[in-house]
Order: sequence, then C-alpha cells, then structure tokens
Amino acid sequence: MSPSSSFLPPGSEEASVNKRQQEASKSRDGQLPELEAAFREVFAQYDSAQAHAHYKCQRLGCERVQSDYRRGDKFVHKWLSDRDLTYCERTGVYWLLYEESQGMYCYLCRRHDTQNKQNKTKVFNGTPAVRYKKSALQVHAESQQHAAAVHAELTGRMSEREMAEKEKEEGAALHALFLAAYWLAREDLPTAKLLSVLRLLAEAGLKGATHFRRSDTLQEVFLSLGQVIRSRLVSRVKQAGCYGLLSDQVTASVGADVEDSAALMAFVQYVDPKTAEVLTNFLFVQAVRRRPESDFPEELAGLISRTVAQLELPIQRMASLVTDGGEVMTAESAGVAARLRELNPSLITFHCLCHRLMLAGALTCPDCHYLLRVESYLEQLWELLEKCQGLAEAYLSVRLDKALPSGRLRCELLRRLRRACRRRRVSFDSSVEGAYNDYGALLQALSRLQDTDAAACGLLGQLRNVRFAGALYILREVSPILAGLSKVFRKGTVNYFTLEPSIKYTVYKLNEAAGSREALTRLKTDLLPTGRLASTDLPLPSPEQEAELGSLLDAYVTAVKGDLQRRFGGSLSLVSAFSIFNPLLVPAPESPDFADYGQPEIRTLAAHFYRGINGGEAKVDQLLGEWGKLKFDLHTWKNNVPDSVLTDTRVTVTEWCLRRLFTLKSELHRSCATLLPLAEVSLSMPITNAWSERGFGALRRIAAHLRGGRADLLDSLMHISVNGPDFGTVDCSQIVQEAALLFLQQRRRRFGGGMAGAGSLAQEKLLLAPAKWEEGAEVCYSEVAGVQSEQELEQLQQELDETLSSLQLPVNSDSEDSLCD
Repeated sequence: MSPSSSFLPPGSEEASVNKRQQEASKSRDGQLPELEAAFREVFAQYDSAQAHAHYKCQRLGCERVQSDYRRGDKFVHKWLSDRDLTYCERTGVYWLLYEESQGMYCYLCRRHDTQNKQNKTKVFNGTPAVRYKKSALQVHAESQQHAAAVHAELTGRMSEREMAEKEKEEGAALHALFLAAYWLAREDLPTAKLLSVLRLLAEAGLKGATHFRRSDTLQEVFLSLGQVIRSRLVSRVKQAGCYGLLSDQVTASVGADVEDSAALMAFVQYVDPKTAEVLTNFLFVQAVRRRPESDFPEELAGLISRTVAQLELPIQRMASLVTDGGEVMTAESAGVAARLRELNPSLITFHCLCHRLMLAGALTCPDCHYLLRVESYLEQLWELLEKCQGLAEAYLSVRLDKALPSGRLRCELLRRLRRACRRRRVSFDSSVEGAYNDYGALLQALSRLQDTDAAACGLLGQLRNVRFAGALYILREVSPILAGLSKVFRKGTVNYFTLEPSIKYTVYKLNEAAGSREALTRLKTDLLPTGRLASTDLPLPSPEQEAELGSLLDAYVTAVKGDLQRRFGGSLSLVSAFSIFNPLLVPAPESPDFADYGQPEIRTLAAHFYRGINGGEAKVDQLLGEWGKLKFDLHTWKNNVPDSVLTDTRVTVTEWCLRRLFTLKSELHRSCATLLPLAEVSLSMPITNAWSERGFGALRRIAAHLRGGRADLLDSLMHISVNGPDFGTVDCSQIVQEAALLFLQQRRRRFGGGMAGAGSLAQEKLLLAPAKWEEGAEVCYSEVAGVQSEQELEQLQQELDETLSSLQLPVNSDSEDSLCD
C-alpha cells in the first residue's frame, strides 16, 4: 500500500482492491493453457472424461464426478478448487488430479517423481491415493515427499538468488507463526484462533503465513514452544543441589469428561546456583482417572515418580514435598506422601495450611458432612445470584431498602454484584462471610422469586431453617481462627520459629470456641424479635436442635484439630528446626545460652538426613562443629540485615540469611560443607501455596478454551502461560527460534513427514458462559457511555461508591472499575 492510500476518497480503496483481484484473475486465465499443457505432459489421461483437475473443470464448467456406489468415503469435487486444501502458495499450482474409479494424484509429485523416503512408496505419484478424506490431502501437502517436489519445482524456475530470497521469506513466515502462537498462549487466548491470526498476517502482506493449516500441525507449534520452555526449566533444576515439589490434586475433572477423573498439578522450587535466587516454576500437569478397583494414592505416587523420572529429575534429590492437604495425600501410612517417602526416606513431607483448611476435616468426619452440604448450597446461591438478573435486582432492592436506580448506576451495581459473587464462589471464607452478613436479605430476595423460579424456591427451602443458620454461625466462628493461621504460612511471612506456637494457639482458640458455645449464643440473640435476624421469621432453636448444633460444633472442631495434626505430622519439629538460621534469634557470644543455642535443632536435622547412612555419627559431629563456627557469623550478620528485609514482606530474615550463606558458598565451602546442603533444602521448601493457586487459575482459563487435542497440549500451554518470558523480550525471541528449529527437526524425523495420530484430552467447561442478562447490562452500560460530562461522571462515581459501601461490596479504585475512564 502506498503512503497516500490512506487519503483516498470513500469507495476508491475498495475499487482498487477489486481492480487488483480482476488483474490477478486475468493473469491466471492467461496461464491456464500453459498449466493445462503441463498437466497433459504429466498425465496421459488428462483429457479423459474420467479425469478431473481444477484448470480443466474450470474451463469446462464441471462441478461433480460420476457417482460411485461402493461403500466408504466419496471424493468431493470442490476439493480440486479449495485454495486452503490443494493450492500450493509457493508454486502457485492447484496440484490435485482425480481419476474416477482410480484415485487421487499430485501433479508436482508425479512431475518430479518423488517418493516417501521411509518406505519408498509413491502414493499420489505412481500409486493413486484412495483415502478420500480432507485429512489425507492435508497430510500429503505437509509431507516430505510433497516438499521435495515443491523444492524441485522452484529450483527449476528460480535462480539461486531468487531461491535464497524465497527461503528468507519462508523463514520469516515460520517465525511469525511461532511468534503468533506464543502471543496467543501468553495472553490465554483460544489456540484455535491461530489460523485466523495467520490469515490476518497474510492479508497484511506476509507471504507464506498460512502454509500450515492442519489443526494437528498447529497444535504441534504450541507443543514445541512448551517443550523448549520445559527443557530450559529442567536444565536449571538439574544444576541445583535439590528441589522441592508442590503438588495439588485438581478435583474439577480438568482432563476428562467423566466424574471419576482428576488432574495432578505440580510446581518445583529450587535455588539458582549462580544467583542464589529462589525460583518457583510450574513443572507439569497430568490427567489421572480414579478407578474403583485401583489404589488411588499408589497411582498418584507412581505418576509423580514416573513424571520426574521422565524429566530426568532424580527423586532422591527431591528434598521436600508439599501437598494440598487432601486425604489421599495426608494418609499416614497409605497416602501419596508416605509412598514417596518409601522411595526417598529423607524426604520432608507436610501439607499446606492455606488450602481448603476450613472443610478439610469435614471430608473425613461423618458427623460433619452437613457442612459440605452447606458449602454446596452457598455455591449454588452465589451462582444463581450471579446469573439471575431478577434475583440480583431483588437482593439489591432489599439491601438498599428502596427501588433500584435506573440507568448507568443500575448497570454498574449489577456488574459489581456479579464480581462479588464470583469472588465468593472461589473463596469459601468470603462465601461464609458474605452469607453471614446478608443472611436476612438473601432470604427475602429468594422469597420474592419462589413462585416464579424453581431454583430460588429450592434454595430457599434449604437455607430457611435453624440448622443451616446454626451451621453458618459455626463456620463464621471458626473462619477467622483458621484464616489467621493461614496468614502465617503465606510467602514473606513464614517464620520457622513461630510455626509450632501458631498451630498450638490455633488449637487453643478452637477449644475455646467449642467450650464457650459463643456461636450458638450469638445465633439465639440474633433470632430474638429485636435481633439481627428478626426479619427471617425463624424460631429460636429447640433444645433438640441446640443439642444437635452443639454436637456439630464439637465434631467440627475435633475434625479440624485432627486435620492440622495430619497436615504436618512428624515434620513440624523438623521444619521448625530451620529457625536457627534467623540471625536475629542468635544470642550474644558472651551470653550463657550461646553455647547450647541451635544444638537440639542441629541434632534433629542430622537425625533425619543422616539416618541409615554409613558414618552417620561422624557426619553429625562434623555438622555440630560447623554450626559452632557459623553461630559467630550469624551474630555478626545480625547488624547487616537490610531495612528492606525488615520491613518488606517478600523476603523473610531467615531466607535472606540462607541466601547470603548460599552466595558465600565458595568462601564457606570448607567451613560449612555439610551446612550448605541444609540451607538449600530450607530455601527449596515451598511452604506457601500461592503458586498452586496461581497455576489453578491459569489451568481454568486454558481448559475453558480447549475443545480436545493431544494429551500433552494442556501441559505445554501451562508452561507458556506460567513460565514463559514476557512477549517481546530477548528470551521470548530465543524460545521462538529454538521452538521453530525443534518443530522442523521433529517433522523431518517423522514417518513420511506426516502427522502422528493425535490423542484426545477432553476438557471440562470450568468457566460458565455469561448469562443473557449480563449482556443486557453491558449493553446498557455502553449505551450511556460518553453522554455525561466529566462533572456528572464524578458525581455518579461518588454515588456509586456510597451505595457500594452501604452494600458492603468491594470498592476499588482501579482504572477498570472507574466510571470516569
């Protein structure tokens, strides 16, 4: 396009495009006799009535072939003129010829007599192809046999200079293909859009952008990108002395359509030996099916051991394992952690205290199963409130105690309510807190729709009773206690010295909540005529109901305490022993406590790592001697702790000390030879589950777009999305180049250049499609946009913030939520 084309009058650009298309059509028409003559030279039967080719049928107006009454697939005449199927952009030739009762031939392969390099067959050349499928034509178009014919055709036409320019164009097209695929995966966009993006690039003038069209081939582009990123990650982990694994069983059936399936997702944490930086990366996700006759923990343990072995990461170098706290993981003798300890006795295993802590105990206690039903009711409630516009409007009307405002403010309130409902569906703590605060308003809103909405009527019957209200008050009483414990185990706040006291304090508060019956007392007070729940018309609990709720509270507290014990088990004292590396806790050398400081902890660590090893006693003595020297260094480092570490929450003092120790390993190698591996074990221990939650969010977004594909496609897309460098960086360019080379190498090694049979991994629709009323709200929002002045928008924003404050909905100042944008 010339620079002045942007200033053409209306309609002239379209006319110029039509003119170019007409000129191209005339050029092709002028070449038709030459192309037909070339076809006659290659195919003696070209002029026969049974032979069909694009140029011949276009001249004769032929649009169908003679009916074939044999069983099986039939040849489709329009394939001859399908530009995306049988047209070679490099040579400019429709290469397919079909002979009735014989089969399909390729003009280019027949002309240059190419063959399959693997088995020396000449299908589409001397031997007709009789598999009448589009996929058969696509496979041939991307085969080595066809590529050799194209190369021979171009060599006969072009000079060496022209061939070099052509290869340069093809290299640019291949780079654009992988760059577009990487961008789609990094932005969590549907991978099926890759072909559309390539067509856009072709329209923009990039030659050869749509050379690859098969879905299997385009999937291999993403697989190559994921394989390169995974290989880079594994090579870095191999350089580390040890690594920690964070595994999370995704029970949402991400990998299949059946209910008895799940997926196992794993992250790896390690220390970069060059920079002493602690890195956490996604490692793998594998689908696993639960079979009634099989040992599911054994299957998960075998899956982990096999996968790390395939990645060439020895399980003996796995220093720690952190799981999601599920029963299949935490079982003392038959869980996944116990099975892996049999393979690696020095493995430190514990279970994350931030993951489903509120209801983990209820899963194993039959007396607490009603709490699981409460969780299900709350999920249904927030989902219905998010999707049903009538219920949302009724709820807002009850909360505001007036009719809903109209116009833009109404649409924004509905949008904010939907966001709050999504957040409450994801977080059980937020779900309980929201239902506790809005219990009366929710019942009133449901009652308004009970005659017209069956779902609202059913939920109202389950929520409007004393048993549900009592369970909600029990969960509300325990939730802050467990939330406080979860904060202790978040990244940046993990202090090994306070782990055991924090758990003991949580158990103390749980016993206090069960003994005082404060939750049930508050429920009875709120149900009084002057109480907070007077509008619900619920009666006071009867003595039988009160006794039932008291038993539920006792059973729930007992189950939670048992789950806390099971999550750490015997590893709590071992993990707490690493607290001695906090320089702020080291007493002064002149203090009487200095000599014995850290001695019990060192013996605890030595007993774990050196048990069953020949010369273990000598190792313990060496470790104690090195610790006696290191204590003086730690006391000196006490005054060197940066202020940023003392005030920031991203790095703890213990982590700073261990990283410094690891950085000085070349200087301290002789004096701390046995202490340095312990420092690396502590640094590689992934106590927090923040990475697991981030990975699950990416997994949901990617799985929502997938509609099948190869079994390892989901894993590759996760590597690109979570581990891939930012788009446009130097690392991104290197990965794209390496993936393109790997892609070409794999295609050369493949049988005949064709594609291997692809497996299928059906993905469950984890993200629900937006409801129609949401689209209406967004339309309403967009219709009024831009009609108010800036002052009116500011007044509207102030009114919205005041309304949200009264509704106790989140008030954000982000640009995406501001009405003034």
